Amino acid sequence: MLDKIIRGLFSMKMMAVSMVIFAVAIAWATFIESDYGTPASKIAIYNALWFEILLLHLSITLIVNIVKYKMYQKGKWATFAFHLSFLLIIVGAALTRYVGFEGQMRVAENETTNVIYSSTPYFTLKANDLVNQYTHEEKRWLSEGVENPFSFDFQLPNQEEFSVEYVSYKEGMVDSLIKDEENGKNAIELVIKGQSRYVFEGGQQMIGGVNFAFENKEPSLPGVSITEDEGMLYIQSMMPYKRVDMTSLSKEDRMSNAIDPSAITNIPADTLLPFYPNQLYMIGDESLVFKDFKKKMVIKKMKSPDKDGGNDFLTLKLSNGSESKLVEIEGSSNHILDESYFKFGGLNFEIGYGAKPILIPFYVRCNEFQLHKYPGSSMASSFASEVTVIDSSRNHTHDQRIFMNNVMDYHGYRFFQSSYFPDESGTVLSVNYDWWGTTVTYIAYLIMSIGMIMSLFNRVGRMKELNTLIKKSRANRSKMLKVLVLILGFSFGGNVFAHGNDSTHVHADGTVHNHNHEEHNHEHDHSHAKDAQEEAVPRAIEVNYLSVEDAQKIDDLLVQDYDGRIIPFHTMADKLLRKIHHDDKFGEYNAVQTLVSMHLYGPSGWKEIDIAYVSNKIREELGTGKYVSVADMEDEHGTFKWMDEYEVAHGKSDGQKNEFDKKLIKLGERYRLLKEIFQFQHLRIVPIPGDDNGTWVWPFARELRDKDQKANALATNLLRSLFSVAQGEAKFSDAQQYLVPLKEYQWEELKKYEAENPHLNKLTHRHVNVEIAYNKFKVFDKIQSLYFLFGFLMLILFFFRTLVTPTHNSESIIKKISYFLLAGVIIVFVGHGVGLGMRWYISGHAPWSNGYEAVVFIAWSTILAGLFFVKKNPAVIAATTLLAAMMLFVTELNLLDPEITPLQPVLKSYWLMIHVAIITSSYGFLGISGILGLVNMILYLLKTKKNKKRLQMNIVELTSVSEMVLIIGLFMLTIGTFLGGVWANESWGRYWGWDPKETWALVSMLVYAVIIHLRFIPALSNRLLFNILSLWGYSAILFTFFGVNFILVGLHSYAQGDGVAEWPTSVFVAIGLFGAFTIVTVAKYLMDTSNKTKR
Repeated sequence: MLDKIIRGLFSMKMMAVSMVIFAVAIAWATFIESDYGTPASKIAIYNALWFEILLLHLSITLIVNIVKYKMYQKGKWATFAFHLSFLLIIVGAALTRYVGFEGQMRVAENETTNVIYSSTPYFTLKANDLVNQYTHEEKRWLSEGVENPFSFDFQLPNQEEFSVEYVSYKEGMVDSLIKDEENGKNAIELVIKGQSRYVFEGGQQMIGGVNFAFENKEPSLPGVSITEDEGMLYIQSMMPYKRVDMTSLSKEDRMSNAIDPSAITNIPADTLLPFYPNQLYMIGDESLVFKDFKKKMVIKKMKSPDKDGGNDFLTLKLSNGSESKLVEIEGSSNHILDESYFKFGGLNFEIGYGAKPILIPFYVRCNEFQLHKYPGSSMASSFASEVTVIDSSRNHTHDQRIFMNNVMDYHGYRFFQSSYFPDESGTVLSVNYDWWGTTVTYIAYLIMSIGMIMSLFNRVGRMKELNTLIKKSRANRSKMLKVLVLILGFSFGGNVFAHGNDSTHVHADGTVHNHNHEEHNHEHDHSHAKDAQEEAVPRAIEVNYLSVEDAQKIDDLLVQDYDGRIIPFHTMADKLLRKIHHDDKFGEYNAVQTLVSMHLYGPSGWKEIDIAYVSNKIREELGTGKYVSVADMEDEHGTFKWMDEYEVAHGKSDGQKNEFDKKLIKLGERYRLLKEIFQFQHLRIVPIPGDDNGTWVWPFARELRDKDQKANALATNLLRSLFSVAQGEAKFSDAQQYLVPLKEYQWEELKKYEAENPHLNKLTHRHVNVEIAYNKFKVFDKIQSLYFLFGFLMLILFFFRTLVTPTHNSESIIKKISYFLLAGVIIVFVGHGVGLGMRWYISGHAPWSNGYEAVVFIAWSTILAGLFFVKKNPAVIAATTLLAAMMLFVTELNLLDPEITPLQPVLKSYWLMIHVAIITSSYGFLGISGILGLVNMILYLLKTKKNKKRLQMNIVELTSVSEMVLIIGLFMLTIGTFLGGVWANESWGRYWGWDPKETWALVSMLVYAVIIHLRFIPALSNRLLFNILSLWGYSAILFTFFGVNFILVGLHSYAQGDGVAEWPTSVFVAIGLFGAFTIVTVAKYLMDTSNKTKR
């Protein structure tokens, strides 16, 4: 009985259950982290005892199944290596958790330290009676969202027993003044440098080196005494001071701090005077204003209204046999542990919570911290630390340079460039001590990679089985076709073929007709949209535009954007118009024509023109149309009309923002952009001569004062001449006399700056021309349409070939059409690659560094994967092409910003090409498995008595292909995820940190691992179930890519904003539709199975 229980507990079925529980648990942890922070996820999931038991069960089950299935045998070495590696990964993780540690070293320039601060927070308590001491120290994560209570008792010799009990932990708290009729005291509110300070009745506060006391007869220090007599307040100071009546000053005087001497009253020392509000008192080294006299008030800690504002507080209850006391300690995992001192019950206590100082056995000196920024911006391009290791115990000293993705190793300690001081005066280094955990884990990664490669090329492996199954199915289908053609030929003679030709002709005509009709509708809709936009341009105010030919000559004028990137004017105009108008054209005018006109005519010409896009989510509430003008968005005072709602929306945390808030914030950004354009703030075409940061500014900017005016004069005259050209008063050749030398000056200054800063990518004329061509051609938009066309036609051919009784003639025609369509896909695929290459050339880095680029690359890798399996079944390339088209369609939905941006320092690594390329390519393979699952489910629905044999053959082939690409995709996903761990270890000092992106990558791995292991469970070894799960399994990938970037918060959410977003309605609609489709498919399958059983 016990043996049976043990076999059941560690069976393949229980292993699958544990993997599902594990996947659900870590997935849920990412939502906990997003809502309540990292400590909450560690308390609830990652550091919980039940989670460790679950991992232990998975480890034992792995060992049991390795032995049970004899994976150590020669023919199963690939499988053995794969499973052994996972076991070693868990062992490595245990070594990291229980043996290794990590922390942070903060060292200013020209300073030396041997202290790091732990990444895990500690709770410490020390109590003594001046003779004996008790010390308690423990690692303890605390969170307001997920409680982690604790308690303990201790007793010193000859003392009472004391109890320490956790009461609460509050995050983001600030002191707030609250009315309390029962316990409140009177208080005066003083404003110092815009901040309110409160002095309570009977209390005192040090302000500007002077002690302020309110109704305190025995202050600890003499200074300023404030008293109350029958509701009237009086002030008396031991030193002379000055008083200013603020009501006598104008608003301009108060803003500029210009005070008329006649408004100042000098008050002698020890003079008792009424203490009036709205008076400025200059006492000692501080100036303050008496704002208000508040009665019956108490100070309580309340939640800060600001995101990440306030401080965190731990409340404890100390008690002994006779008394108890509540103690409040400030501290968190992000703060250095700082003890609070107090006395209670005859003992002296020191209690603290936070990052614990840890001494390392050598010193590190920061000789110099170096920070390079992108030209004209505050964005870091790279940063590095020149340090010296000083180890007196080993009599060793050496210098080393630490920078992002380049670590320093010394005697088991690894130092990583993490961050820097806000004032750039020092460096912040991540420090890791985890040789055993990292080494075991890296060995596991290596074994896993070897096992995967062996399994793909193993002569007796699963891939070989699936390939053989496909060949047999295709051979049977070929025989079936020959027999069918032979029977039909004898039975009906030539009439059958004539009918077949007619049928094919009619179907083909229908296809062509449908295609043309769709093209017609598309063009009609496009024209309609254009007409709507033209109507949106009010003709009441006349503004003029340059001609297309003249505007084209401005395309390559260089502009510096606010990220520090030097871009052609065409890129700047295209980017701004898309953000403001949600299109790259304004009526009949392109982006360059439109932006030039906006700069030339400014608010006087453009204020009444409807150009700013308004989301349909807020149009009704705001009472606007699709487009609004600046005038529509302003009130009578010239400020944003919905400023109150805008500020409320901005003040909300990301999780509280609804759809209205987000869309209103976007509209506010469009309003801001328009105002900035009218003020020339984006026309940064003038390099500041000799600027250390390579900053460019707009014409007549104040930064150009006292500088060489050559470029400023050229830019100013250019704008004047362009205005004359637009008005028809001059020819463009008149503007060329300023445009050409301005371009030459820009390039001269750019080359000078690049020579002085060799770390920057070098810009050439070819880069600019390629970028303009890339913008104009819109390669991925065209490729998306072609993929849709070819994929749709190929899928129609597949279903026609599958559902209609085949003939020799129809097969021949279909093959020719299929070859033609396949050739078209290959040509478009090459164009897709050229587009990626252009983007790579323009940006200077691999084109998969942000969300937009990643989706475009995934679509390309999806087609590449489909071409590998094109001979297996015609549905493969058809479904693959449609999937790639849908991916590119997503890039057109304004969810992902197509803008080319500079890389963050952490991304400047060869790992960007390796890790990201592999893991995103895996999404393509797994996507093919998902789309083939959908096709197979359709085939199950279309099964009838007449066609079931033909459809079943296709189902067998497509399911086998689906499993093959799923296995390859899983291998790539696994390798890519763990290569990401290696990169993380090189960049951040740890190979795994439960960041949401890496966690969801692991969730996806577990989902697909469960899917491919279901064939070992007889009750679940079913083709339909496999296809259903391959379709729904892709939802894990979709969330890994989109959900983490838009819903969750993490280190990988690079340009997508941070915080919880509202789930789009379309997601729930899609889930509902696919859910209903799945239910119908399963019902049809069960009916067919039932009927077969009855027969």
